[in-house]
Amino acid sequence: MLIISNQQNYNPLFGTKNIPRAELEMLLAKDKSSAQIARKFGVTTGTIMRKIREYGLQLPSEKHRELFYNEALPLLEQGVPCAKVRKLTGISEEYSRKWLKKNSYPSNKVLFDQHLEELYKQNYTDEQIADILYVEASTIARRRGDLGLKRKLGRPQSNIDWQEILEMLKSGKTAPQIVKEFKISAKLLAEKIKEISGVTPKKIELEYRKNFVANCLAKGDNISSIAEKLNLRREPLYKFIQKFLPEWVTSRKS
Repeated sequence: MLIISNQQNYNPLFGTKNIPRAELEMLLAKDKSSAQIARKFGVTTGTIMRKIREYGLQLPSEKHRELFYNEALPLLEQGVPCAKVRKLTGISEEYSRKWLKKNSYPSNKVLFDQHLEELYKQNYTDEQIADILYVEASTIARRRGDLGLKRKLGRPQSNIDWQEILEMLKSGKTAPQIVKEFKISAKLLAEKIKEISGVTPKKIELEYRKNFVANCLAKGDNISSIAEKLNLRREPLYKFIQKFLPEWVTSRKS
């Protein structure tokens, strides 16, 4: 006699497990691994992975990678210390250091010094550099001294056209890209953009993405091709569509 565990999740019509989306999403939100979830439902890990893709969900590890590439890596490339990156994004110092080493990046300290010197050459003050690198001005002063650089008292020589940056955001450029290109802090960018537009860079990015995806869907583009255009994976894009363009999801089901 065949005994089936988790009877409440068994579908007698098809002989397969009925895994509710809400329950699966709840377990993923608790950072449960695919193996742990599979054991709970009495199925294979492969079945859970298929369900995750089918529902447009993400594993904790995928969320972690996405968070790292979208938020932590731009900060690390900017020279922000690993400890500060951890406070800003939740990505551990160990993970950041290992990733930099594995991908042949200079150490976090070297990146920090390189960016400090770049900003110094552009006539940024200790206070301004500290704001960009998310550290105290005293830290910049100490490190600058170690590098043999004299204190700067002037303002940056480059004038930033904030209206131009606003248009760049509206055209699809992301805040991390602008921060890196103009060598400014995310905090300064957010303050200036909100000052001239009344909204934050994140809201502008969100509006752009919603319009872009909606237009692509209206033209008949599939999710995979849209994900490629946005340099995203298919699963997070589908989740984005479910959240912000539910009418499209509903129309597909009808």
